[in-house]
Formats: sequence, structure tokens, C-alpha cells
Amino acid sequence: LFCIIVTPVRLRVQRDEISPLVLGDGDEVELGNGSEVDALDGRPGPTSARYGGAGLDDAGRVAKLLEEVGSARAPGRGARFVCWAALALPPSASGETPQTECAVGECTGVLLERASGGGGFGYDPVFAPSLATDDRDSGRSMAQLAAARKNDLSHRARALRALTQTAGWQALLAM
Repeated sequence: LFCIIVTPVRLRVQRDEISPLVLGDGDEVELGNGSEVDALDGRPGPTSARYGGAGLDDAGRVAKLLEEVGSARAPGRGARFVCWAALALPPSASGETPQTECAVGECTGVLLERASGGGGFGYDPVFAPSLATDDRDSGRSMAQLAAARKNDLSHRARALRALTQTAGWQALLAM
């Protein structure tokens, strides 16, 4: 399976930037993830896990991102976690074309000026999701949120929930 998925900032997700989850019998779900920052014109995008070059760990990538964003203020600190999910079903025995479904999930928010919280991974300590101002978690980083709350807001969960609403997913369940 090879997926090219075009994001809102026109970045193409290549095969090596997508991790497959094999469901069985040739069915496959592909996930491509990325963090997009307004002040950086949507970078780092689907290369988020390798942002800043080889040898950087999560803390090093976060430091690189904050350095590049610098002292930008809203709306330039706007950011989002984006997940692209694709499902491919094998051709049927009758030889029809394989069915492919795609879905996108986003978690919008802002890039904080400094890391906060010990949970999560990647850019979680510097990303605060957009929540209502009266929400008890408003202004907190993803790394500060309880696991259940974080999973509810997750870009990956949103993409997979959208994918489960497609005809292809329903066909998979019917098999």
C-alpha cells in the first residue's frame, strides 16, 4: 500500500513517514502524524519525529521548535497536531478494485513558550489544546492532561473515529 495524502499546507506524506497497522487478511490501516505551527508555515509537518536532524531526542526537537518560533505571539503560535489515516481493503475474489478510505483528525491549540508537564511524549509539553475558557484544563499542555482527557482530544483518535464512519470500515466489520 502506498498512500500520498495532501495536508492543508500541501505537504505530501511519503511511505516512510507512515506506520502501518496490519489488521489481517491484507487489510491495512496507515497513520501519518505531524505537528504544524503557524509561525513556521506549517512546519515541521509529517517530518515532526525527525525535526531538527539526527541525534535529537524529544527534548532536543522541542528546544529546536521553540528556538525557531522565537518570540512570535498569537496568532503565530497557533499549532495543531494532525493525523492522516488510510484504510485499504484487498480486492474481493471477484477481482474488483481494492477499496481505500482516508480520514483526517486534528487537535488545534497553541504552542506554549516553555515546556510544562511530565506526561506524554514528543511536543506534548509545549502544546496546549484549544478548550473553552471555563474548562478546567484550559491553558494546560497535553503533557499535563490526564490520559483519558488526552485520548479524547487526540488527533490520532479523531482520525480513527472518522475512519470508522466510512463505508470501507463498515465493509471490514461485515467480513
